[in-house]
Amino acid sequence: MVNIDGVSIKFCINRQSIVYIVEYLSEQLKNIIRKDLVIKCHGAAAIALEESDFYSYKNTISEFLTRYDNKKDEDNKKGLIGEFLSNILISNLEENLSCISLYFNKQDPSHRKAFDIVYTDNNHEIWYTEVKSGTKPNDKTASEKATALLSTAKNDIKKKLIAKQNYLWINAKADAFMAIENPQKNKSIQKALARDAEEDISKKNVIIVAVLFHDTTEKIEHEIVYNYLSKSLKKTLFNKLICFAIQKNTYTAIVDFLREELQCQTSH
Repeated sequence: MVNIDGVSIKFCINRQSIVYIVEYLSEQLKNIIRKDLVIKCHGAAAIALEESDFYSYKNTISEFLTRYDNKKDEDNKKGLIGEFLSNILISNLEENLSCISLYFNKQDPSHRKAFDIVYTDNNHEIWYTEVKSGTKPNDKTASEKATALLSTAKNDIKKKLIAKQNYLWINAKADAFMAIENPQKNKSIQKALARDAEEDISKKNVIIVAVLFHDTTEKIEHEIVYNYLSKSLKKTLFNKLICFAIQKNTYTAIVDFLREELQCQTSH
C-alpha cells in the first residue's frame, strides 16, 4: 500500500470508505504536487504534443493562482483547493484508480461545466466523482460536517446523472482525450464513456468526497464515515459507491506553497 508522509489513512476492508487526514504539507507531498501539477491541469496527451513552454510548470502555477485569486468568494476558493487536493491524494494513494479528467476547466475558468473528477479503475470501469469542501461550524463535530458534505456531494452527482445532460459526457470525453497518452487505452475509454452516457444511473459508479478544512486535533472518525456509507448503500441509486473524507488544517497552505514555487521559478 502506498503512503505519503504527513497523511494518515483509515479505511474499511474493501476500501469503500476512506479517511485521509493531512497532518502537514510534507516534503514528499510537495514533491508529488510538483510532479503532478502540470499533468493534472493539462493532461499527459496534450503535454506530449506541445513543443513550446506553454504547459511549463511556471506557466501552470501562474494560471492556477490567477484562477484562485479571481475567485472572490471564500467558499469557491475552498472548493478549488479541495478538488485539487482530492485529485492529488486519491490518484497517488488509490492504486486502483487513474484520473482521466483535467483539473483546468477548458471553457469559463470561473465555472466548471463537467464532473469534478473522472476516474477509471483496473477493470476499465468509469467512476464519476463529486467533491464538496468546507469548514466546520461551531454547532457540528468534524465527523458531522464531513457526512453533511458527503450528503451534498451525493445529491449533486445524483442530479447530474439523472438529468443525462449530454455536455457532461462531451466534456468528459474531451478531457480523457487530452489526459490519456496511450492511444489504445484512449480509444477504449472513449468508447466506455460514450456507452456510459446512455446508461441508467443504476449502472454508473460514483465517488463522493468531503474535504474538511479544520484543525486536525479534532479528526473525522472513520467509523462515522463508514456508517454513512452503509446507510447510503441500502438505498443508493448507483451501481457502486465509494466515500472519501479528507481533512486538512487549512486550505491556504497549498496556495502559499505554490506562490513560493512561482517565486522560485521566476527568480531563476
